[in-house]
Amino acid sequence: MNNSVEYTADAEQLKCPVCLFSRNTLVYHFDEQLDQPLLAFIQRQRPDWDTRKGICLFCLNKFYRAFKANSGRGNYEFLANLLPIPALLNANPKFNGKGVTICFIDSGIYAHPDLTQPYSRLKYVKDFTKDWKNNDWIMEIRPSSWHGTMTTVVCSGNGYLSSGHFKGLAGESEVVVLKVMDDVTGEISEDHIAAALQWVLENHADYQIRILNLSVTTDFPDSYRDSPVDLLIQKIYQQGVVIVAAVGNNPEAEIKPPANAPEVLAVGGLDAHNTLDPLQQRLYHSTYGWTVDGLLKPDLIAPAVSIPAPILPATPQKLEAEALFHIIDASPAAIKTILREVIHHTRLPATLANENEEKILAAAKQLAEEQLLISADYELADGTSFAAPILCSIIAQMLEANTDLTPEMIREILLTTARPLPHAATIRQGYGVVQAAGAVALAVSGDKSTWTKSSPFINYRKKTIEFFFHSLRPISSVALPGEFNGWRTDTHVLVQKEKDLWYIAIPMLPPGIYQYKFVVDQNLWQSDPANFYHCPDGFNGFNNLILIHSYGKL
Repeated sequence: MNNSVEYTADAEQLKCPVCLFSRNTLVYHFDEQLDQPLLAFIQRQRPDWDTRKGICLFCLNKFYRAFKANSGRGNYEFLANLLPIPALLNANPKFNGKGVTICFIDSGIYAHPDLTQPYSRLKYVKDFTKDWKNNDWIMEIRPSSWHGTMTTVVCSGNGYLSSGHFKGLAGESEVVVLKVMDDVTGEISEDHIAAALQWVLENHADYQIRILNLSVTTDFPDSYRDSPVDLLIQKIYQQGVVIVAAVGNNPEAEIKPPANAPEVLAVGGLDAHNTLDPLQQRLYHSTYGWTVDGLLKPDLIAPAVSIPAPILPATPQKLEAEALFHIIDASPAAIKTILREVIHHTRLPATLANENEEKILAAAKQLAEEQLLISADYELADGTSFAAPILCSIIAQMLEANTDLTPEMIREILLTTARPLPHAATIRQGYGVVQAAGAVALAVSGDKSTWTKSSPFINYRKKTIEFFFHSLRPISSVALPGEFNGWRTDTHVLVQKEKDLWYIAIPMLPPGIYQYKFVVDQNLWQSDPANFYHCPDGFNGFNNLILIHSYGKL
Protein backbone atom coordinates (compact mmCIF):
# COMPACT_ATOMS: atom_id res chain seq x y z
CA MET A 1 0.00 0.00 0.00
CA ASN A 2 2.86 2.44 0.18
CA ASN A 3 5.78 2.75 -2.23
CA SER A 4 4.75 6.39 -2.62
CA VAL A 5 6.96 9.31 -1.71
CA GLU A 6 4.81 10.88 0.98
CA TYR A 7 6.02 13.13 3.78
CA THR A 8 4.06 14.86 6.50
CA ALA A 9 5.18 17.56 8.83
CA ASP A 10 2.52 17.62 11.51
CA ALA A 11 3.70 19.28 14.67
CA GLU A 12 2.39 16.54 16.95
CA GLN A 13 4.06 13.12 16.94
CA LEU A 14 1.59 10.24 17.29
CA LYS A 15 2.35 6.75 18.55
CA CYS A 16 1.09 3.88 16.43
CA PRO A 17 -0.75 1.38 18.69
CA VAL A 18 0.55 -1.53 16.61
CA CYS A 19 4.29 -0.92 16.19
CA LEU A 20 4.52 1.64 19.04
CA PHE A 21 6.74 3.93 16.96
CA SER A 22 6.14 7.67 16.85
CA ARG A 23 4.61 8.75 13.55
CA ASN A 24 3.49 12.01 12.00
CA THR A 25 0.27 10.51 10.68
CA LEU A 26 -2.14 7.78 11.72
CA VAL A 27 -5.02 6.44 9.62
CA TYR A 28 -8.40 6.26 11.31
CA HIS A 29 -10.89 6.49 8.46
CA PHE A 30 -11.93 3.39 6.53
CA ASP A 31 -14.84 2.56 4.28
CA GLU A 32 -17.05 0.26 6.35
CA GLN A 33 -18.05 -1.85 3.35
CA LEU A 34 -15.07 -1.84 0.99
CA ASP A 35 -12.37 -2.06 3.66
CA GLN A 36 -14.12 -4.58 5.90
CA PRO A 37 -12.15 -7.66 4.69
CA LEU A 38 -8.84 -5.92 5.41
CA LEU A 39 -10.03 -4.65 8.80
CA ALA A 40 -11.24 -8.11 9.77
CA PHE A 41 -7.84 -9.53 8.79
CA ILE A 42 -6.00 -6.96 10.92
CA GLN A 43 -8.25 -7.63 13.89
CA ARG A 44 -7.66 -11.38 13.60
CA GLN A 45 -3.94 -10.70 13.81
CA ARG A 46 -4.31 -8.04 16.52
CA PRO A 47 -7.51 -8.64 18.52
CA ASP A 48 -6.69 -5.68 20.77
CA TRP A 49 -6.84 -3.21 17.85
CA ASP A 50 -9.78 -1.32 16.37
CA THR A 51 -10.09 1.58 13.95
CA ARG A 52 -10.61 4.13 16.73
CA LYS A 53 -7.00 3.63 17.80
CA GLY A 54 -5.64 4.39 14.35
CA ILE A 55 -2.73 2.74 12.57
CA CYS A 56 0.40 4.08 10.88
CA LEU A 57 0.97 3.72 7.14
CA PHE A 58 3.91 1.39 7.68
CA CYS A 59 1.82 -1.12 9.67
CA LEU A 60 -1.15 -0.68 7.36
CA ASN A 61 1.06 -1.51 4.40
CA LYS A 62 2.45 -4.59 6.17
CA PHE A 63 -1.02 -5.91 6.97
CA TYR A 64 -2.25 -5.07 3.47
CA ARG A 65 0.51 -7.11 1.85
CA ALA A 66 -0.12 -10.01 4.22
CA PHE A 67 -3.85 -9.80 3.55
CA LYS A 68 -3.32 -9.89 -0.22
CA ALA A 69 -0.98 -12.88 0.10
CA ASN A 70 -3.50 -14.67 2.30
CA SER A 71 -6.31 -13.98 -0.17
CA GLY A 72 -4.48 -15.20 -3.26
CA ARG A 73 -2.25 -12.35 -4.41
CA GLY A 74 0.81 -13.96 -2.84
CA ASN A 75 0.12 -17.33 -4.41
CA TYR A 76 3.03 -18.18 -6.66
CA GLU A 77 0.78 -19.25 -9.51
CA PHE A 78 -0.99 -15.88 -9.22
CA LEU A 79 2.32 -14.05 -9.44
CA ALA A 80 3.48 -16.17 -12.35
CA ASN A 81 0.27 -15.42 -14.26
CA LEU A 82 0.07 -11.74 -13.42
CA LEU A 83 -1.47 -9.62 -16.16
CA PRO A 84 1.03 -7.05 -17.50
CA ILE A 85 -0.24 -3.47 -17.40
CA PRO A 86 -1.03 -3.28 -21.17
CA ALA A 87 -3.21 -6.40 -20.86
CA LEU A 88 -4.82 -5.24 -17.62
CA LEU A 89 -5.79 -1.94 -19.27
CA ASN A 90 -6.79 -3.57 -22.55
CA ALA A 91 -4.59 -0.96 -24.22
CA ASN A 92 -4.08 -0.43 -27.93
CA PRO A 93 -0.75 -2.14 -28.79
CA LYS A 94 -0.27 0.06 -31.86
CA PHE A 95 0.92 3.06 -29.81
CA ASN A 96 3.96 3.13 -27.50
CA GLY A 97 4.51 6.83 -26.88
CA LYS A 98 6.93 7.21 -29.77
CA GLY A 99 7.94 10.82 -30.31
CA VAL A 100 6.57 11.91 -26.91
CA THR A 101 8.76 13.21 -24.07
CA ILE A 102 7.62 12.70 -20.47
CA CYS A 103 9.19 14.58 -17.56
CA PHE A 104 9.30 13.01 -14.10
CA ILE A 105 9.89 15.12 -11.02
CA ASP A 106 10.80 12.42 -8.55
CA SER A 107 13.22 11.19 -5.90
CA GLY A 108 15.97 10.26 -8.35
CA ILE A 109 16.77 7.57 -10.89
CA TYR A 110 19.14 4.77 -11.85
CA ALA A 111 19.92 4.22 -15.53
CA HIS A 112 17.87 1.03 -15.72
CA PRO A 113 18.22 -1.22 -18.80
CA ASP A 114 14.47 -0.88 -19.48
CA LEU A 115 15.22 2.79 -20.18
CA THR A 116 18.70 2.59 -21.68
CA GLN A 117 18.75 -0.60 -23.79
CA PRO A 118 19.09 -1.24 -26.67
CA TYR A 119 19.57 2.56 -26.75
CA SER A 120 19.09 5.22 -24.09
CA ARG A 121 15.82 7.13 -23.95
CA LEU A 122 17.00 9.24 -21.02
CA LYS A 123 16.88 12.60 -22.73
CA TYR A 124 17.98 14.73 -19.78
CA VAL A 125 18.56 14.29 -16.04
CA LYS A 126 19.30 16.87 -13.36
CA ASP A 127 19.71 16.74 -9.59
CA PHE A 128 18.19 19.82 -7.95
CA THR A 129 19.65 18.95 -4.55
CA LYS A 130 23.30 18.92 -5.62
CA ASP A 131 25.40 20.49 -8.35
CA TRP A 132 27.01 17.48 -10.08
CA LYS A 133 29.71 18.11 -12.66
CA ASN A 134 28.38 15.22 -14.77
CA ASN A 135 25.58 12.69 -14.76
CA ASP A 136 27.54 9.71 -13.45
CA TRP A 137 25.25 9.68 -10.42
CA ILE A 138 22.55 7.92 -12.44
CA MET A 139 24.82 4.86 -12.64
CA GLU A 140 25.07 4.63 -8.84
CA ILE A 141 22.56 2.93 -6.54
CA ARG A 142 21.36 5.39 -3.92
CA PRO A 143 18.43 5.39 -1.47
CA SER A 144 16.88 8.05 -3.67
CA SER A 145 17.16 5.90 -6.81
CA TRP A 146 14.45 3.31 -6.30
CA HIS A 147 11.25 5.39 -6.35
CA GLY A 148 12.04 7.43 -9.45
CA THR A 149 13.38 4.36 -11.24
CA MET A 150 10.15 2.51 -10.52
CA THR A 151 7.85 5.30 -11.68
CA THR A 152 9.75 5.93 -14.91
CA VAL A 153 10.00 2.24 -15.78
CA VAL A 154 6.32 1.62 -14.98
CA CYS A 155 5.46 4.35 -17.48
CA SER A 156 8.22 4.24 -20.09
CA GLY A 157 10.07 0.98 -19.58
CA ASN A 158 10.35 -1.23 -22.66
CA GLY A 159 10.60 -4.48 -20.69
CA TYR A 160 14.17 -5.09 -21.84
CA LEU A 161 14.96 -7.38 -18.89
CA SER A 162 11.71 -9.33 -19.35
CA SER A 163 11.82 -9.71 -23.13
CA GLY A 164 9.06 -7.13 -23.35
CA HIS A 165 6.68 -8.86 -20.91
CA PHE A 166 6.71 -6.17 -18.22
CA LYS A 167 6.80 -3.12 -20.46
CA GLY A 168 4.93 0.12 -19.91
CA LEU A 169 2.44 1.55 -22.37
CA ALA A 170 4.93 4.26 -23.34
CA GLY A 171 7.91 1.99 -23.94
CA GLU A 172 9.20 4.11 -26.84
CA SER A 173 8.80 7.52 -25.18
CA GLU A 174 11.74 9.69 -24.18
CA VAL A 175 12.29 10.58 -20.55
CA VAL A 176 13.45 13.62 -18.59
CA VAL A 177 14.05 13.06 -14.86
CA LEU A 178 14.48 15.87 -12.34
CA LYS A 179 15.78 14.62 -8.99
CA VAL A 180 14.37 16.36 -5.91
CA MET A 181 15.22 14.01 -3.01
CA ASP A 182 18.16 14.96 -0.82
CA ASP A 183 20.47 11.93 -0.46
CA VAL A 184 21.59 13.00 3.01
CA THR A 185 18.26 13.80 4.68
CA GLY A 186 15.99 11.66 2.48
CA GLU A 187 13.59 14.57 2.25
CA ILE A 188 11.81 16.19 -0.64
CA SER A 189 11.34 19.91 -0.06
CA GLU A 190 8.87 22.30 -1.62
CA ASP A 191 11.82 24.44 -2.71
CA HIS A 192 13.36 21.59 -4.73
CA ILE A 193 10.01 20.73 -6.35
CA ALA A 194 9.49 24.40 -7.23
CA ALA A 195 13.00 24.66 -8.67
CA ALA A 196 12.36 21.63 -10.85
CA LEU A 197 9.04 23.09 -12.01
CA GLN A 198 10.74 26.37 -12.86
CA TRP A 199 13.19 24.41 -15.01
CA VAL A 200 10.27 22.73 -16.81
CA LEU A 201 8.63 26.11 -17.41
CA GLU A 202 11.81 27.49 -18.94
CA ASN A 203 12.95 24.40 -20.88
CA HIS A 204 9.85 22.38 -21.85
CA ALA A 205 9.95 23.64 -25.44
CA ASP A 206 13.65 22.84 -25.93
CA TYR A 207 13.15 19.28 -24.72
CA GLN A 208 9.68 18.90 -26.29
CA ILE A 209 8.13 17.92 -22.97
CA ARG A 210 4.42 17.16 -23.42
CA ILE A 211 3.66 15.37 -20.14
CA LEU A 212 4.77 16.04 -16.56
CA ASN A 213 4.46 13.37 -13.85
CA LEU A 214 4.64 14.24 -10.15
CA SER A 215 4.58 11.25 -7.80
CA VAL A 216 5.69 13.53 -4.97
CA THR A 217 3.92 15.91 -2.63
CA THR A 218 4.59 18.96 -0.50
CA ASP A 219 4.06 19.01 3.25
CA PHE A 220 0.99 21.19 3.67
CA PRO A 221 -2.50 21.42 2.04
CA ASP A 222 -2.09 24.96 0.73
CA SER A 223 -4.45 26.81 -1.56
CA TYR A 224 -3.50 26.60 -5.22
CA ARG A 225 -3.67 30.42 -5.21
CA ASP A 226 -0.78 30.60 -2.73
CA SER A 227 1.36 27.51 -3.22
CA PRO A 228 4.58 28.22 -5.19
CA VAL A 229 4.30 24.71 -6.63
CA ASP A 230 0.72 25.21 -7.84
CA LEU A 231 1.41 28.67 -9.27
CA LEU A 232 4.21 27.22 -11.39
CA ILE A 233 1.99 24.32 -12.43
CA GLN A 234 -0.60 26.78 -13.72
CA LYS A 235 2.01 28.48 -15.89
CA ILE A 236 3.33 25.16 -17.23
CA TYR A 237 -0.21 24.00 -18.04
CA GLN A 238 -0.83 27.22 -19.97
CA GLN A 239 2.20 26.34 -22.11
CA GLY A 240 0.48 23.15 -23.27
CA VAL A 241 1.99 20.54 -20.92
CA VAL A 242 -0.33 17.87 -19.48
CA ILE A 243 0.28 17.52 -15.73
CA VAL A 244 -0.45 14.38 -13.72
CA ALA A 245 0.02 13.90 -9.97
CA ALA A 246 -0.43 11.04 -7.50
CA VAL A 247 -3.13 11.95 -5.00
CA GLY A 248 -1.51 10.01 -2.12
CA ASN A 249 -1.98 6.78 -0.19
CA ASN A 250 -3.54 7.94 3.07
CA PRO A 251 -7.37 8.26 3.10
CA GLU A 252 -7.07 10.35 6.27
CA ALA A 253 -4.70 12.92 4.75
CA GLU A 254 -5.64 16.19 3.11
CA ILE A 255 -5.05 16.85 -0.57
CA LYS A 256 -1.72 18.64 -0.94
CA PRO A 257 0.10 20.28 -3.82
CA PRO A 258 0.51 19.40 -6.58
CA ALA A 259 -2.56 17.11 -6.64
CA ASN A 260 -4.78 19.95 -5.37
CA ALA A 261 -4.25 22.17 -8.42
CA PRO A 262 -7.23 22.54 -10.78
CA GLU A 263 -5.08 21.98 -13.86
CA VAL A 264 -3.61 18.74 -12.54
CA LEU A 265 -5.11 15.34 -13.32
CA ALA A 266 -4.96 13.90 -9.81
CA VAL A 267 -4.87 10.11 -9.85
CA GLY A 268 -6.21 7.76 -7.20
CA GLY A 269 -5.73 4.01 -7.03
CA LEU A 270 -7.52 0.92 -8.31
CA ASP A 271 -6.99 -2.59 -6.98
CA ALA A 272 -7.70 -4.46 -10.21
CA HIS A 273 -7.36 -7.94 -8.64
CA ASN A 274 -5.57 -9.15 -11.79
CA THR A 275 -8.82 -9.17 -13.74
CA LEU A 276 -10.66 -7.12 -16.35
CA ASP A 277 -13.98 -7.81 -14.58
CA PRO A 278 -15.08 -4.51 -12.96
CA LEU A 279 -17.28 -6.37 -10.48
CA GLN A 280 -14.18 -7.93 -8.95
CA GLN A 281 -12.14 -4.73 -8.88
CA ARG A 282 -11.93 -2.55 -5.77
CA LEU A 283 -10.74 0.85 -4.67
CA TYR A 284 -7.24 1.30 -3.32
CA HIS A 285 -6.66 3.24 -0.10
CA SER A 286 -6.02 6.54 -1.83
CA THR A 287 -6.23 10.03 -0.41
CA TYR A 288 -9.46 11.70 -1.49
CA GLY A 289 -11.83 14.53 -0.71
CA TRP A 290 -12.14 18.30 -0.97
CA THR A 291 -9.16 20.59 -1.29
CA VAL A 292 -8.98 23.80 0.72
CA ASP A 293 -10.22 25.57 -2.44
CA GLY A 294 -13.32 23.40 -2.79
CA LEU A 295 -12.08 21.12 -5.56
CA LEU A 296 -12.86 17.41 -5.39
CA LYS A 297 -9.95 15.05 -5.98
CA PRO A 298 -8.97 12.57 -7.39
CA ASP A 299 -10.10 13.10 -10.96
CA LEU A 300 -9.52 9.50 -12.07
CA ILE A 301 -8.26 6.19 -10.74
CA ALA A 302 -5.75 3.82 -12.33
CA PRO A 303 -4.13 0.54 -11.25
CA ALA A 304 -2.15 0.99 -8.03
CA VAL A 305 -1.79 -2.58 -6.73
CA SER A 306 0.42 -5.40 -8.01
CA ILE A 307 2.26 -3.15 -10.45
CA PRO A 308 5.32 -4.87 -12.01
CA ALA A 309 8.30 -2.68 -11.16
CA PRO A 310 12.08 -3.08 -11.43
CA ILE A 311 14.38 -4.28 -8.67
CA LEU A 312 17.49 -2.14 -8.36
CA PRO A 313 20.69 -4.03 -9.23
CA ALA A 314 23.48 -4.64 -6.71
CA THR A 315 21.07 -4.55 -3.78
CA PRO A 316 20.38 -7.33 -1.25
CA GLN A 317 16.86 -7.63 -2.65
CA LYS A 318 18.24 -8.14 -6.16
CA LEU A 319 20.71 -10.80 -5.00
CA GLU A 320 17.96 -12.65 -3.17
CA ALA A 321 15.61 -12.46 -6.16
CA GLU A 322 18.27 -13.86 -8.47
CA ALA A 323 19.07 -16.66 -6.02
CA LEU A 324 15.44 -17.65 -5.50
CA PHE A 325 14.67 -17.75 -9.21
CA HIS A 326 17.82 -19.76 -9.87
CA ILE A 327 16.26 -22.36 -7.58
CA ILE A 328 12.73 -22.01 -8.95
CA ASP A 329 13.86 -22.31 -12.57
CA ALA A 330 16.31 -25.18 -11.94
CA SER A 331 15.75 -28.76 -13.02
CA PRO A 332 15.01 -31.17 -10.14
CA ALA A 333 18.45 -32.73 -10.53
CA ALA A 334 20.21 -29.38 -10.07
CA ILE A 335 18.14 -27.86 -7.25
CA LYS A 336 20.31 -29.04 -4.35
CA THR A 337 23.53 -27.95 -6.05
CA ILE A 338 22.13 -24.50 -6.85
CA LEU A 339 20.75 -24.15 -3.32
CA ARG A 340 24.21 -24.67 -1.83
CA GLU A 341 25.66 -22.03 -4.20
CA VAL A 342 23.09 -19.30 -3.56
CA ILE A 343 21.52 -19.90 -0.15
CA HIS A 344 23.81 -17.31 1.50
CA HIS A 345 22.06 -14.62 -0.59
CA THR A 346 18.63 -15.61 0.75
CA ARG A 347 16.75 -15.88 4.03
CA LEU A 348 16.16 -19.57 3.48
CA PRO A 349 17.12 -21.67 6.53
CA ALA A 350 20.41 -23.58 6.33
CA THR A 351 18.57 -26.76 7.31
CA LEU A 352 16.76 -26.65 3.96
CA ALA A 353 19.83 -28.29 2.40
CA ASN A 354 18.81 -31.54 4.13
CA GLU A 355 15.35 -31.58 2.56
CA ASN A 356 14.27 -33.11 -0.74
CA GLU A 357 13.95 -31.21 -4.00
CA GLU A 358 10.19 -30.74 -3.67
CA LYS A 359 10.48 -29.03 -0.28
CA ILE A 360 13.36 -26.86 -1.46
CA LEU A 361 11.33 -25.66 -4.43
CA ALA A 362 8.28 -25.02 -2.22
CA ALA A 363 10.36 -22.99 0.23
CA ALA A 364 11.88 -20.87 -2.54
CA LYS A 365 8.44 -20.17 -4.02
CA GLN A 366 7.05 -19.27 -0.62
CA LEU A 367 9.82 -16.77 0.06
CA ALA A 368 9.34 -15.25 -3.40
CA GLU A 369 5.63 -14.94 -2.64
CA GLU A 370 6.29 -13.23 0.67
CA GLN A 371 8.60 -10.71 -0.98
CA LEU A 372 6.22 -10.25 -3.95
CA LEU A 373 8.97 -11.11 -6.40
CA ILE A 374 7.79 -11.99 -9.89
CA SER A 375 11.18 -12.63 -11.49
CA ALA A 376 14.86 -12.10 -10.82
CA ASP A 377 14.47 -8.51 -12.09
CA TYR A 378 10.95 -7.39 -11.11
CA GLU A 379 8.77 -7.16 -8.03
CA LEU A 380 5.25 -5.95 -7.30
CA ALA A 381 4.75 -2.38 -6.09
CA ASP A 382 1.71 -0.58 -4.70
CA GLY A 383 0.68 3.04 -4.49
CA THR A 384 -0.77 5.98 -6.38
CA SER A 385 2.85 6.84 -7.21
CA PHE A 386 2.46 4.18 -9.90
CA ALA A 387 -1.14 4.95 -10.87
CA ALA A 388 0.06 8.42 -11.97
CA PRO A 389 2.75 7.24 -14.43
CA ILE A 390 0.34 4.63 -15.79
CA LEU A 391 -2.02 7.49 -16.65
CA CYS A 392 0.93 9.36 -18.18
CA SER A 393 1.67 6.36 -20.39
CA ILE A 394 -1.90 6.40 -21.69
CA ILE A 395 -1.61 10.12 -22.40
CA ALA A 396 1.63 9.40 -24.30
CA GLN A 397 -0.29 6.93 -26.45
CA MET A 398 -2.93 9.59 -27.09
CA LEU A 399 -0.31 12.16 -28.10
CA GLU A 400 1.40 9.69 -30.41
CA ALA A 401 -1.97 9.06 -32.04
CA ASN A 402 -2.71 12.79 -32.33
CA THR A 403 0.04 15.33 -31.70
CA ASP A 404 -2.46 18.21 -31.90
CA LEU A 405 -4.16 17.30 -28.62
CA THR A 406 -4.15 20.05 -26.01
CA PRO A 407 -4.25 19.50 -22.23
CA GLU A 408 -7.91 20.54 -22.28
CA MET A 409 -8.75 17.98 -24.97
CA ILE A 410 -6.85 15.25 -23.17
CA ARG A 411 -8.63 15.99 -19.90
CA GLU A 412 -12.09 15.88 -21.48
CA ILE A 413 -11.38 12.68 -23.39
CA LEU A 414 -10.01 10.91 -20.29
CA LEU A 415 -12.86 11.98 -18.02
CA THR A 416 -15.55 11.32 -20.59
CA THR A 417 -14.33 7.81 -21.38
CA ALA A 418 -13.60 6.82 -17.76
CA ARG A 419 -15.73 3.99 -16.32
CA PRO A 420 -17.12 4.46 -12.80
CA LEU A 421 -16.25 1.58 -10.51
CA PRO A 422 -19.50 -0.13 -9.44
CA HIS A 423 -20.48 0.17 -5.78
CA ALA A 424 -17.72 2.71 -5.04
CA ALA A 425 -18.34 6.26 -3.86
CA THR A 426 -17.73 8.92 -6.50
CA ILE A 427 -15.87 11.07 -3.99
CA ARG A 428 -13.17 8.36 -3.81
CA GLN A 429 -12.80 7.62 -7.51
CA GLY A 430 -13.59 10.81 -9.39
CA TYR A 431 -14.87 10.02 -12.87
CA GLY A 432 -13.75 6.41 -12.49
CA VAL A 433 -11.26 3.96 -13.96
CA VAL A 434 -9.22 5.28 -16.88
CA GLN A 435 -10.00 3.49 -20.15
CA ALA A 436 -6.85 3.26 -22.26
CA ALA A 437 -8.30 1.94 -25.51
CA GLY A 438 -11.32 4.25 -25.47
CA ALA A 439 -9.22 7.33 -24.77
CA VAL A 440 -6.80 6.56 -27.58
CA ALA A 441 -9.64 5.87 -30.01
CA LEU A 442 -11.17 9.29 -29.35
CA ALA A 443 -7.77 10.96 -29.43
CA VAL A 444 -7.31 9.92 -33.04
CA SER A 445 -10.30 12.01 -34.11
CA GLY A 446 -9.77 14.97 -31.76
CA ASP A 447 -10.05 18.29 -33.63
CA LYS A 448 -8.18 21.16 -32.00
CA SER A 449 -10.00 23.80 -34.03
CA THR A 450 -13.33 23.22 -32.25
CA TRP A 451 -11.95 23.12 -28.70
CA THR A 452 -12.34 25.92 -26.18
CA LYS A 453 -10.27 26.31 -23.04
CA SER A 454 -12.96 27.14 -20.51
CA SER A 455 -16.50 26.03 -19.78
CA PRO A 456 -18.36 27.75 -18.37
CA PHE A 457 -16.85 31.12 -19.28
CA ILE A 458 -18.15 33.81 -16.93
CA ASN A 459 -18.07 37.14 -18.73
CA TYR A 460 -18.50 39.79 -16.04
CA ARG A 461 -18.15 42.58 -18.61
CA LYS A 462 -20.96 41.30 -20.84
CA LYS A 463 -22.87 39.90 -17.85
CA THR A 464 -23.28 36.49 -19.45
CA ILE A 465 -22.24 32.91 -18.74
CA GLU A 466 -21.17 30.91 -21.79
CA PHE A 467 -21.25 27.09 -21.88
CA PHE A 468 -19.48 24.87 -24.41
CA PHE A 469 -20.08 21.18 -24.98
CA HIS A 470 -17.81 19.02 -27.13
CA SER A 471 -19.53 15.97 -28.56
CA LEU A 472 -17.19 13.01 -28.85
CA ARG A 473 -19.75 11.09 -30.91
CA PRO A 474 -22.62 12.05 -33.26
CA ILE A 475 -25.50 13.59 -31.26
CA SER A 476 -28.70 15.47 -32.08
CA SER A 477 -29.30 17.74 -29.07
CA VAL A 478 -27.79 19.14 -25.86
CA ALA A 479 -29.72 20.79 -23.02
CA LEU A 480 -28.53 22.66 -19.91
CA PRO A 481 -30.59 21.86 -16.80
CA GLY A 482 -29.52 23.30 -13.46
CA GLU A 483 -30.54 24.95 -10.23
CA PHE A 484 -31.04 28.23 -12.09
CA ASN A 485 -33.90 26.78 -14.21
CA GLY A 486 -35.42 24.16 -11.92
CA TRP A 487 -33.46 21.38 -13.67
CA ARG A 488 -35.67 21.67 -16.73
CA THR A 489 -34.38 20.21 -19.98
CA ASP A 490 -36.54 22.27 -22.35
CA THR A 491 -35.66 25.88 -21.48
CA HIS A 492 -31.89 26.11 -22.11
CA VAL A 493 -30.99 24.28 -25.32
CA LEU A 494 -27.50 24.55 -26.82
CA VAL A 495 -26.92 25.45 -30.46
CA GLN A 496 -24.54 23.46 -32.64
CA LYS A 497 -21.91 25.96 -33.74
CA GLU A 498 -19.62 23.52 -35.49
CA LYS A 499 -19.54 19.78 -36.14
CA ASP A 500 -18.50 18.82 -32.62
CA LEU A 501 -19.11 22.06 -30.70
CA TRP A 502 -22.36 23.10 -28.98
CA TYR A 503 -22.90 26.48 -27.32
CA ILE A 504 -25.25 28.55 -25.17
CA ALA A 505 -24.97 31.88 -23.34
CA ILE A 506 -27.27 32.68 -20.41
CA PRO A 507 -27.74 35.94 -18.51
CA MET A 508 -25.47 36.53 -15.49
CA LEU A 509 -26.78 34.94 -12.30
CA PRO A 510 -26.77 36.58 -8.85
CA PRO A 511 -23.68 35.84 -6.71
CA GLY A 512 -23.70 32.27 -5.46
CA ILE A 513 -22.93 28.67 -6.34
CA TYR A 514 -25.14 26.85 -8.84
CA GLN A 515 -25.18 23.22 -9.90
CA TYR A 516 -25.77 22.16 -13.48
CA LYS A 517 -25.38 19.30 -15.93
CA PHE A 518 -25.75 18.57 -19.65
CA VAL A 519 -28.44 16.31 -21.11
CA VAL A 520 -27.51 14.73 -24.42
CA ASP A 521 -30.16 13.43 -26.82
CA GLN A 522 -32.87 14.09 -24.20
CA ASN A 523 -31.94 11.20 -21.89
CA LEU A 524 -28.19 11.01 -21.19
CA TRP A 525 -27.28 13.16 -18.20
CA GLN A 526 -23.61 14.06 -18.38
CA SER A 527 -21.30 16.23 -16.30
CA ASP A 528 -19.05 18.88 -17.82
CA PRO A 529 -15.48 17.51 -17.90
CA ALA A 530 -14.12 20.93 -18.87
CA ASN A 531 -15.20 22.35 -15.52
CA PHE A 532 -12.73 21.80 -12.66
CA TYR A 533 -15.46 22.20 -10.03
CA HIS A 534 -17.95 19.41 -9.37
CA CYS A 535 -19.77 17.62 -6.57
CA PRO A 536 -21.53 14.24 -6.19
CA ASP A 537 -25.02 14.25 -7.71
CA GLY A 538 -26.43 11.48 -5.48
CA PHE A 539 -26.65 9.05 -8.40
CA ASN A 540 -23.01 7.90 -8.59
CA GLY A 541 -22.09 10.79 -10.84
CA PHE A 542 -21.29 14.51 -10.66
CA ASN A 543 -23.01 17.84 -11.02
CA ASN A 544 -20.80 20.76 -12.00
CA LEU A 545 -20.64 24.06 -10.17
CA ILE A 546 -20.88 27.65 -11.38
CA LEU A 547 -19.22 30.04 -8.95
CA ILE A 548 -20.51 33.60 -9.36
CA HIS A 549 -18.63 36.16 -7.26
CA SER A 550 -19.47 39.75 -6.44
CA TYR A 551 -17.67 42.32 -8.60
CA GLY A 552 -16.14 39.56 -10.66
CA LYS A 553 -13.51 38.82 -8.02
CA LEU A 554 -12.50 35.39 -6.75
